[in-house]
Amino acid sequence: MRGKNIIIVTVVIGLLLVFSTVWSVTHSSSDENGAPTETTTPEPTPETTAASTEESSAEVTPTPEANVSSQPDANAQVIDDLNQQIDNLNQQIADKDSAIAELQSQLDTQNQNSEDGFSFQDFLNLYFWSDGNVYRMSSGQLYTEYTCAIETEISSEGITFVSNRVLEVKRDNSLTVKMLYTTDGRILWSPNPFLEKVPVEQG
Repeated sequence: MRGKNIIIVTVVIGLLLVFSTVWSVTHSSSDENGAPTETTTPEPTPETTAASTEESSAEVTPTPEANVSSQPDANAQVIDDLNQQIDNLNQQIADKDSAIAELQSQLDTQNQNSEDGFSFQDFLNLYFWSDGNVYRMSSGQLYTEYTCAIETEISSEGITFVSNRVLEVKRDNSLTVKMLYTTDGRILWSPNPFLEKVPVEQG
Protein backbone atom coordinates (compact mmCIF):
# COMPACT_ATOMS: atom_id res chain seq x y z
CA MET A 1 0.00 0.00 0.00
CA ARG A 2 2.76 2.33 0.87
CA GLY A 3 4.55 1.63 -2.40
CA LYS A 4 1.41 2.45 -4.34
CA ASN A 5 1.16 5.88 -2.71
CA ILE A 6 4.74 6.64 -3.62
CA ILE A 7 4.03 5.78 -7.24
CA ILE A 8 0.95 8.07 -7.31
CA VAL A 9 2.86 10.98 -5.80
CA THR A 10 5.67 10.46 -8.29
CA VAL A 11 3.21 10.46 -11.21
CA VAL A 12 1.50 13.67 -9.96
CA ILE A 13 4.86 15.40 -9.56
CA GLY A 14 5.83 14.34 -13.07
CA LEU A 15 2.59 15.65 -14.51
CA LEU A 16 3.07 18.98 -12.75
CA LEU A 17 6.59 19.25 -14.15
CA VAL A 18 5.37 18.46 -17.64
CA PHE A 19 2.50 20.99 -17.33
CA SER A 20 4.77 23.74 -16.06
CA THR A 21 7.27 23.04 -18.82
CA VAL A 22 4.58 23.16 -21.52
CA TRP A 23 3.14 26.37 -20.01
CA SER A 24 6.52 28.00 -19.96
CA VAL A 25 7.34 27.04 -23.54
CA THR A 26 3.93 28.12 -24.84
CA HIS A 27 4.00 31.63 -23.34
CA SER A 28 7.63 32.31 -24.23
CA SER A 29 7.07 31.37 -27.89
CA SER A 30 4.01 33.59 -28.05
CA ASP A 31 6.01 36.61 -26.86
CA GLU A 32 8.87 35.91 -29.28
CA ASN A 33 6.55 35.59 -32.30
CA GLY A 34 5.71 39.33 -31.94
CA ALA A 35 2.33 39.32 -30.39
CA PRO A 36 0.86 42.75 -30.87
CA THR A 37 1.24 45.00 -27.96
CA GLU A 38 -0.96 48.03 -27.47
CA THR A 39 0.68 51.38 -27.07
CA THR A 40 -1.54 54.13 -25.76
CA THR A 41 -0.93 57.66 -26.85
CA PRO A 42 -1.50 60.11 -24.06
CA GLU A 43 -4.37 62.40 -24.78
CA PRO A 44 -3.34 66.04 -25.13
CA THR A 45 -4.12 68.13 -22.13
CA PRO A 46 -6.06 71.44 -22.51
CA GLU A 47 -2.88 73.40 -21.76
CA THR A 48 -0.97 71.59 -24.52
CA THR A 49 -3.79 72.12 -27.02
CA ALA A 50 -4.07 75.83 -26.20
CA ALA A 51 -0.32 76.30 -26.52
CA SER A 52 -0.29 74.57 -29.91
CA THR A 53 -3.20 76.71 -31.13
CA GLU A 54 -1.51 79.93 -30.02
CA GLU A 55 1.74 78.98 -31.76
CA SER A 56 -0.13 78.16 -34.97
CA SER A 57 -2.09 81.44 -34.94
CA ALA A 58 1.05 83.39 -34.15
CA GLU A 59 2.74 81.95 -37.23
CA VAL A 60 -0.18 82.52 -39.61
CA THR A 61 -1.95 85.72 -38.46
CA PRO A 62 -0.02 88.98 -39.07
CA THR A 63 0.23 91.30 -36.09
CA PRO A 64 -1.41 94.79 -36.15
CA GLU A 65 2.02 96.39 -35.83
CA ALA A 66 3.13 94.68 -39.03
CA ASN A 67 0.07 95.98 -40.89
CA VAL A 68 0.65 99.55 -39.68
CA SER A 69 4.33 99.51 -40.61
CA SER A 70 3.73 97.96 -44.04
CA GLN A 71 0.93 100.32 -45.19
CA PRO A 72 1.31 104.15 -45.57
CA ASP A 73 -1.01 106.34 -43.54
CA ALA A 74 -3.18 107.71 -46.37
CA ASN A 75 -5.33 109.87 -44.08
CA ALA A 76 -2.33 111.69 -42.66
CA GLN A 77 -1.10 112.46 -46.20
CA VAL A 78 -4.49 113.87 -47.22
CA ILE A 79 -4.59 116.10 -44.11
CA ASP A 80 -1.09 117.38 -44.83
CA ASP A 81 -2.09 118.27 -48.41
CA LEU A 82 -5.20 120.14 -47.25
CA ASN A 83 -3.23 122.08 -44.65
CA GLN A 84 -0.71 123.10 -47.29
CA GLN A 85 -3.48 124.34 -49.61
CA ILE A 86 -5.06 126.33 -46.76
CA ASP A 87 -1.70 127.92 -45.95
CA ASN A 88 -1.25 128.90 -49.61
CA LEU A 89 -4.72 130.48 -49.75
CA ASN A 90 -4.13 132.37 -46.51
CA GLN A 91 -0.87 133.73 -47.91
CA GLN A 92 -2.60 134.89 -51.10
CA ILE A 93 -5.30 136.64 -49.07
CA ALA A 94 -2.67 138.31 -46.89
CA ASP A 95 -0.80 139.53 -49.97
CA LYS A 96 -3.97 141.01 -51.50
CA ASP A 97 -4.94 142.66 -48.21
CA SER A 98 -1.50 144.22 -48.03
CA ALA A 99 -1.79 145.55 -51.60
CA ILE A 100 -5.25 147.01 -50.91
CA ALA A 101 -4.04 148.65 -47.70
CA GLU A 102 -1.13 150.20 -49.59
CA LEU A 103 -3.42 151.67 -52.24
CA GLN A 104 -5.77 153.03 -49.61
CA SER A 105 -2.84 154.56 -47.77
CA GLN A 106 -1.71 156.32 -50.92
CA LEU A 107 -5.17 157.82 -51.37
CA ASP A 108 -5.61 158.87 -47.72
CA THR A 109 -2.12 160.19 -47.08
CA GLN A 110 -1.65 163.63 -48.57
CA ASN A 111 2.00 163.98 -47.61
CA GLN A 112 3.24 160.72 -49.13
CA ASN A 113 6.75 161.45 -50.41
CA SER A 114 7.89 160.06 -53.73
CA GLU A 115 11.37 158.78 -54.59
CA ASP A 116 12.59 162.18 -55.81
CA GLY A 117 11.34 163.96 -52.69
CA PHE A 118 8.29 165.50 -54.41
CA SER A 119 5.41 165.09 -51.97
CA PHE A 120 1.74 164.60 -52.66
CA GLN A 121 1.05 167.91 -50.98
CA ASP A 122 3.43 169.58 -53.44
CA PHE A 123 1.46 168.02 -56.27
CA LEU A 124 -1.82 169.35 -54.88
CA ASN A 125 -0.43 172.84 -54.52
CA LEU A 126 0.86 172.83 -58.10
CA TYR A 127 -2.14 171.23 -59.77
CA PHE A 128 -4.88 173.16 -57.97
CA TRP A 129 -3.16 176.51 -58.37
CA SER A 130 -5.09 179.50 -57.19
CA ASP A 131 -6.00 182.42 -59.42
CA GLY A 132 -6.76 184.55 -56.40
CA ASN A 133 -10.44 183.63 -56.25
CA VAL A 134 -12.43 181.27 -54.03
CA TYR A 135 -14.99 178.84 -55.44
CA ARG A 136 -17.99 176.90 -54.19
CA MET A 137 -20.32 174.19 -55.47
CA SER A 138 -23.31 175.57 -57.35
CA SER A 139 -24.73 172.10 -58.06
CA GLY A 140 -23.81 168.44 -57.96
CA GLN A 141 -23.15 165.90 -55.26
CA LEU A 142 -20.06 165.92 -53.06
CA TYR A 143 -18.45 162.84 -51.46
CA THR A 144 -15.58 162.14 -49.06
CA GLU A 145 -14.47 158.96 -50.92
CA TYR A 146 -13.64 158.42 -54.58
CA THR A 147 -16.20 155.57 -54.71
CA CYS A 148 -18.95 158.20 -54.37
CA ALA A 149 -21.07 155.79 -52.34
CA ILE A 150 -24.29 157.13 -50.81
CA GLU A 151 -22.99 156.76 -47.23
CA THR A 152 -20.02 159.07 -48.04
CA GLU A 153 -22.12 161.92 -49.45
CA ILE A 154 -21.85 165.26 -47.62
CA SER A 155 -23.44 168.66 -47.92
CA SER A 156 -21.51 171.21 -49.97
CA GLU A 157 -22.80 174.11 -47.92
CA GLY A 158 -19.98 176.16 -46.47
CA ILE A 159 -17.26 174.28 -48.39
CA THR A 160 -15.00 176.36 -50.62
CA PHE A 161 -12.23 175.48 -53.04
CA VAL A 162 -8.93 177.13 -53.86
CA SER A 163 -9.40 176.53 -57.58
CA ASN A 164 -12.09 175.75 -60.10
CA ARG A 165 -9.89 173.01 -61.52
CA VAL A 166 -10.75 169.34 -61.06
CA LEU A 167 -8.66 166.18 -61.55
CA GLU A 168 -10.43 163.36 -63.41
CA VAL A 169 -9.89 159.85 -62.06
CA LYS A 170 -11.24 156.75 -63.82
CA ARG A 171 -12.68 154.12 -61.49
CA ASP A 172 -12.55 150.32 -61.96
CA ASN A 173 -16.07 150.34 -63.44
CA SER A 174 -14.85 152.79 -66.15
CA LEU A 175 -16.82 155.69 -64.64
CA THR A 176 -14.99 158.96 -64.15
CA VAL A 177 -15.04 160.99 -60.95
CA LYS A 178 -13.48 164.38 -60.24
CA MET A 179 -11.08 165.22 -57.44
CA LEU A 180 -11.48 168.63 -55.81
CA TYR A 181 -9.16 170.40 -53.37
CA THR A 182 -10.72 172.53 -50.63
CA THR A 183 -9.34 175.70 -49.09
CA ASP A 184 -8.86 173.89 -45.75
CA GLY A 185 -6.67 171.22 -47.39
CA ARG A 186 -9.17 168.39 -47.89
CA ILE A 187 -9.66 166.18 -50.93
CA LEU A 188 -13.29 165.66 -51.95
CA TRP A 189 -14.91 163.88 -54.89
CA SER A 190 -17.84 164.45 -57.22
CA PRO A 191 -19.06 162.80 -60.43
CA ASN A 192 -20.64 166.07 -61.67
CA PRO A 193 -19.27 169.15 -59.92
CA PHE A 194 -20.23 172.66 -61.01
CA LEU A 195 -18.13 175.37 -59.38
CA GLU A 196 -18.83 179.06 -59.19
CA LYS A 197 -16.81 181.94 -57.90
CA VAL A 198 -17.72 183.23 -54.50
CA PRO A 199 -18.61 186.90 -54.79
CA VAL A 200 -16.28 189.23 -52.94
CA GLU A 201 -18.19 191.05 -50.24
CA GLN A 202 -18.01 194.76 -50.56
CA GLY A 203 -16.69 196.38 -47.44
